[in-house]
Amino acid sequence: MRASTTEKDIINFGKLCGFILFVGWCGAQMSGIGSGIVTAIMLIVFTLFLVAGIMITVSFNGRERSAQAATITRKLEEKYGSFLDIGKGIFITTCMPGIILYLAISAINQFVRRQREIYLGHVTGGHRGWLTRVGSDQYAYFKSWNRTAVFKYGVYSGIGFIVVNVLLAKFTIVFMSWLIQRTQSAPLPAVTGVIALAGFLMFLVPVIPGVPIYLTLGIVLVPAGKETMGYAFSLCYSIFVGLVLKLFASAFQQKVIGQLCSNYIFVRQAVGINSVLIKSTRLILSEPGITIPKVAILIGGPDWPISVLCGILRLDLASIMVGTLPTVIIIVPSVVTGALLYMADEKYDDGVPVFPWASTVGAICTACTTLILFGTATFAIYYMEQVSSSRIDEINAIVTDEEVQIADERESYGKEVYAQATKWSVVPFRQKIVLVSSLTYAIASCYMVFLFP
Repeated sequence: MRASTTEKDIINFGKLCGFILFVGWCGAQMSGIGSGIVTAIMLIVFTLFLVAGIMITVSFNGRERSAQAATITRKLEEKYGSFLDIGKGIFITTCMPGIILYLAISAINQFVRRQREIYLGHVTGGHRGWLTRVGSDQYAYFKSWNRTAVFKYGVYSGIGFIVVNVLLAKFTIVFMSWLIQRTQSAPLPAVTGVIALAGFLMFLVPVIPGVPIYLTLGIVLVPAGKETMGYAFSLCYSIFVGLVLKLFASAFQQKVIGQLCSNYIFVRQAVGINSVLIKSTRLILSEPGITIPKVAILIGGPDWPISVLCGILRLDLASIMVGTLPTVIIIVPSVVTGALLYMADEKYDDGVPVFPWASTVGAICTACTTLILFGTATFAIYYMEQVSSSRIDEINAIVTDEEVQIADERESYGKEVYAQATKWSVVPFRQKIVLVSSLTYAIASCYMVFLFP
């Protein structure tokens, strides 16, 4: 009983690692609006992540860890394969300050314990490392990682964070601000056409999320239509345009980009089409109509990658469009937030705000959007893990892509040779210094951007 509980705890901790990926994406989606709320939520999630990890690791002894390590590693490799090193790299980049703090506490704990034994004259001759036994076991497990690959992916994740949260986020804000100024005096049909075209083009960029686009619809279309339709109908019109834009962009990404790319073996190989993770996703997204797991993935996942993946998997377009309709729960608060940002700037001639409550309600809408993004991401991870565990027979029944399997077999030797050549123990010292320095700079840059935007 204890062994199974331990294994379950570690695997649950692995699920929590996956949640961190979605946290980063949600933070990128909310970049530019409600940054204080987003920062607070992400700090809370980071704290919970660290606390959960410490609680899990101290809840079982070294013998139990050794007995379960092989089983847990095998299960994770079966489900996630090469994604494990990517996850570890993101974990290192995301949680390095917490890791350092944890190791420092472990070292202090071990030092105090040894000094107490010396002072009391009861030297037991037990564990004599510079960390506690638990900490030493965890450090030994870290040394068993493919550190070259993990550090490399850690650097890549840091660069990706900077690109998404600084360069692209700022570009999106600047571009949308320019667009808002250029369309201020245009009639509603012209404004709608320009905003729809700009939004569609931005949806085609893989790393640009949908929330800034919906936000801009509220800022631009509501003022453009308030004179003819009033605020309420202009708001409804903006939400409708946002939903149509999302559906059209998703359909284009799926049929034109994804389905065309599915003809190339290297694309199907890159997404891991034969992996348990992708097969579980296929199983969920193939369900007809609207189901909670399907909606969670379509809404909680990143816009472009999910839509293109649907095309690569050649899923039914109508079913995916129906499952995408609940995206309106994100569009509504985002558009309302944009409208409220405009309304908060409306003032009478004497400088008194026309809508003094707009800023407060806007902050509430921003918080709602953030919570919805986190909620759908959480449900997506939960259901993907549940399906991969409970519907394994259906997953195994999915036809394996033989072309990709053959390609994987052909590349397996090259990958094995590369893995042997890049083992941490054989990497030259200078290259180690370069890699560790790059990772350190990447982590420092990410935290500077996150804590001091």
